[in-house]
Amino acid sequence: MPGNPHECREQAKCCLELAKSAPSLIAKIRFEGLAHSWLRLAEDLERAQTLLKQCEDPKLRKMG
Repeated sequence: MPGNPHECREQAKCCLELAKSAPSLIAKIRFEGLAHSWLRLAEDLERAQTLLKQCEDPKLRKMG
């Protein structure tokens, strides 16, 4: 599965840094929004990876 939650969190950090030095309130709000989107993506990827692992493990499939 493509995507790396760690990389998404790094992107979120970059967006928050950009928000700190944003030239306007609108830019700050947009960078903060992007950071939140990256964090949600990281969480979604982690959930998807967990589900995939459960589907691949025959022991876990029988339990579910």
